[in-house]
Amino acid sequence: MFRVTRRRMAAISLLAAGALVTSACSSEVGAAAVVNGNRIEVSTVHEALADLEDITEGLTQTDVLGLLILEPMWRSVGSERGVGFTDQEVQTMLDSVLAESGEDPQQFSQGSIDVLRADLISSTLLNDPEQQDAVEDIQMRIEEADVDTNPRFGEFSPEQGLTPVTPNWLVDSPPNP
Repeated sequence: MFRVTRRRMAAISLLAAGALVTSACSSEVGAAAVVNGNRIEVSTVHEALADLEDITEGLTQTDVLGLLILEPMWRSVGSERGVGFTDQEVQTMLDSVLAESGEDPQQFSQGSIDVLRADLISSTLLNDPEQQDAVEDIQMRIEEADVDTNPRFGEFSPEQGLTPVTPNWLVDSPPNP
């Protein structure tokens, strides 16, 4: 009886260890990324991509997550420079894009609103005469940020942003002779 209990405990321990090793971000199961302690859920990335894929061309989950990681930083930099967009303003812009393409208005997820907000603020600030100050400020915030990403979405670095990675266990098939 003791051996069975011991084996079961060993199996449970292995399962628990496996879950920790394969979990999203360290111990953050279900997170696509954790930025300065704030979780970005995998579901948020998927919802935003589903919302935006019909009105954007070539948008990937890596693009969506990259913008979601940077959105709070861009929002903060924009706020300090008098540039910002409310959820309702972003929703109105999305509705107008849908109307132009003949689509019916729809309610967009918070993730898709945040993605577009990050894009709008960054575009506005990067087209401003004082863009160099904004660029330096955002670079400093990115370097100081604590970003932990789920490996399936890529690796984040302050220099490169979020870049997709190919797991080292995937091997190309040899060509047929």
